[in-house]
Amino acid sequence: MYEALYAFNRIAAFMAVAFALSYGLPLGAHADSSSSVFNALLLFSFLSGFFINRALERRKRLRTAVEVELTRLRRLYNISASLDDRAWGSRLHRALLGYHRHVGADLMAYAKARDEYRELAMTVYRFAPATERDRALWHDMLQTTRDIALERRPLERSLAGGLQAQGWAVYLTIAGSAGVLMLLNRGHGFTAFSVGLTLAGLMAVADLLYRTDRLARPEIGKLEETYRVNVPDAP
Repeated sequence: MYEALYAFNRIAAFMAVAFALSYGLPLGAHADSSSSVFNALLLFSFLSGFFINRALERRKRLRTAVEVELTRLRRLYNISASLDDRAWGSRLHRALLGYHRHVGADLMAYAKARDEYRELAMTVYRFAPATERDRALWHDMLQTTRDIALERRPLERSLAGGLQAQGWAVYLTIAGSAGVLMLLNRGHGFTAFSVGLTLAGLMAVADLLYRTDRLARPEIGKLEETYRVNVPDAP
């Protein structure tokens, strides 16, 4: 409810600013360039759809990558708790805890958890199973560790893959151009009300892209919590 009210207030603020500009700025003696307005709005619509879709796909990839990694890490823990070699199982459990705690403390610094992952992987690679059962489980752990390694890079890219500065510069230039053209063409087929409403829409869509592209702290916090609870402290 709070988030919905906050979003509504933001849209109301956009409308207030847009209508203040539309009704408050004096009309100038400018030539009719209404055709340019439609061209700018068309380009803005295309860029908005493309960038928002890309941002949504990025968020989807991030959640999927986190879920996959957590599932495989949990599998390693479950195997470690089932080994005949209990001492080594406890060592693997400590390595798992170190990795989970590092990532759970700051997911945005995920790339810096390479040392913790390397320690975890080397713990698995150096295991010398003494029983047939442990040998079979070790082969499973080797495959799971390899799968985690393959997922780490895509997860890093998802965390750092937001819209870059050049993309924002182009997008905001087009949005600003459309807004200025709308204001200049009041009286040339555009009423103050239609201009104000369109300007509010431009600002709302730009804000939507920003909030979709940006990984908010509460969202990251929820993902970090999943790491903190994925493996229990005590085996």
